[in-house]
Amino acid sequence: MLCHWLANLVVLVHALLVIGFLVGVILIWAGRLHRWRQLEIAFWVLMGLGWGFFLIWRDCPLTLMENYLRAQAEPSSTYATGCISYYLTRMGISMTDYWVNRIGLMLLMLAVVGSLFWHLHERRHA
Repeated sequence: MLCHWLANLVVLVHALLVIGFLVGVILIWAGRLHRWRQLEIAFWVLMGLGWGFFLIWRDCPLTLMENYLRAQAEPSSTYATGCISYYLTRMGISMTDYWVNRIGLMLLMLAVVGSLFWHLHERRHA
């Protein structure tokens, strides 16, 4: 029971991080995130850690932790796909890991370009 509850908590944290990533990209493109240095630094640290773990393990550590906890609670409750594609499919949105990874990478590149644009814009108009 505890492992099942912890697995659900990991899913909640994972969902909040994904939403934070999406909101962060929007704030970068709106030119708002660079005004709060600590928030911008936290955004880039989380992005670096997330993509770094993905490059090393080829999977998100939160997905691995959730599957481990689900296997401890009930072995048949684990899944073989990524967390985002699994839960999107359960909500009726069919998306493979390939597309989730590509969309995530495109959003990361948009965040980099947007961040560079606003930092250069700020320097020119300072």
